[in-house]
Amino acid sequence: MALTLKPIGVSGKSRVPLEDIDADIATAVEEAYAWCQANPGRLETEALTDRDAAEGFLKQARSYAYQRPEGRVIVTGNPASADGGKAVVRFRVDAYTAPAAEATASS
Repeated sequence: MALTLKPIGVSGKSRVPLEDIDADIATAVEEAYAWCQANPGRLETEALTDRDAAEGFLKQARSYAYQRPEGRVIVTGNPASADGGKAVVRFRVDAYTAPAAEATASS
């Protein structure tokens, strides 16, 4: 059975403007990218105050990765529970590879 999909528009998750991204998060993405290029597996943030803070980290990290001045990278990951009601983010940062159709269109 095929899934029934419906469009939701573009108002869902918006990117944080580059100038509004916390410098520490941008630095974390850069350091994580360098680490992930040489190592398998994922990284984990220190414990953040709660799941909302973890989601906020991911939103800013993904926004930075998309708009990165040195070229786009991809942040994949998810929040996870930590002791004391806190949360962490487990994630990777990998090189972006344009889909074949996108690469052809820009040629």
